[in-house]
Amino acid sequence: MRDTTKNIEIEIDGEKKTFIIQKMDAFTGAFLMKLLTEKVLPSIKSAFDVVNSENPEDEKAGEISMSKFLLEILPNLLSSLDEAETKRLMTICLQTVSCVYQAGLQKVLDSNGNFGVPELEYDIAICLKLVYEVFAFNCAGFFEESGLSSILGRLNGSRPTQ
Repeated sequence: MRDTTKNIEIEIDGEKKTFIIQKMDAFTGAFLMKLLTEKVLPSIKSAFDVVNSENPEDEKAGEISMSKFLLEILPNLLSSLDEAETKRLMTICLQTVSCVYQAGLQKVLDSNGNFGVPELEYDIAICLKLVYEVFAFNCAGFFEESGLSSILGRLNGSRPTQ
């Protein structure tokens, strides 16, 4: 069975806070993948080439390093979105995150778009870090297990890894 949550720690104002990322449902994940492929498909091949050119002699060079790959494409994704799309992406991602408090869990963003964790409302760096973490946790399977390696391998002129 796949993990449906991921815990991460982030320091806010000198205090470590634990956040729990919840796996998105398949429909929401598919929307994210649609948004990604519509907006940054050309840079996906470029990111794949950058990641794989770092260790060309490595026999696993055809496999994607997820963290490096996402670090290459997420800035391109964010820069290609208009204001409404950026807000929608961030809202979808932040609604899957809860902060752990002694009294229990508090959603970072509720279903109405209100911040449940006041420290984050004006902290763009931490919000973007959480968006990155959510994106990586929810979309990693697509890049690692499905046909993307095969598709990019064909674009790259190499055979996909099994």
